[in-house]
Amino acid sequence: MLHLSGHGRPGLLELEREDGNARQVTADQFVTEAVPPGRMPPVIALAACHTDAAAAAGDPSFAARLIARGANVVIGTETAVTDVYATQVFTRTYGALADDEALDVLGAVADARRTVQQELQDSPDESEQRLGALGEWAVLTVLSRSGVAPRLDPAATTTEGAPAPVSPRLPAGLLARQVGEFVGRRREQRRWPTELLGPGAAGLVLHGIGGSARPRWPPSWLAGSWNANRIDLWCSPAV
Repeated sequence: MLHLSGHGRPGLLELEREDGNARQVTADQFVTEAVPPGRMPPVIALAACHTDAAAAAGDPSFAARLIARGANVVIGTETAVTDVYATQVFTRTYGALADDEALDVLGAVADARRTVQQELQDSPDESEQRLGALGEWAVLTVLSRSGVAPRLDPAATTTEGAPAPVSPRLPAGLLARQVGEFVGRRREQRRWPTELLGPGAAGLVLHGIGGSARPRWPPSWLAGSWNANRIDLWCSPAV
């Protein structure tokens, strides 16, 4: 399953360029650039607005075009959707699919829409009640060839031809997450490479209160495509 969360508009999904600016892509562009030949995910979830809305009369939606390009099931949205509702309904959907041998996506989404809507309406929290009043259960759509997603055979999957991830050289004992698992600090990740590699830069000092984020973030940052192993990471205890 592939989950995409972001902004969308009829016929387009908004991604991010290396410089942080928005890049709008069609479904055909996305598949051509992001999905290896023969490796289309059987289920794609689009947690963005207007992913199942056509850009013009007669044109397919982003979700419909993914079906045409080989996806078996696509979960989309006909209009705008809030982040809070999308998070809750997709969490419920994935929980149901994890316990379902048949991987019935249609059933999982239907149950999630009904359950989340009822929970929002019955919630003592006024903000959740207001969210329930929006009736976002009607926003979600499921486009499907069969409704049931085929279970992948792990023995049949391969990474042949895929580029190996860059592994930064780290000090022994450094607490670090796997590359790609750290989320956030987008502005800094875009700005600091230019500053650090610019003329006259001697280094970069990260400091702050104790916690797990500070020592775990630099390895993910150094593993970015901009680095190409040109910079090493040195850590020392605070004084």
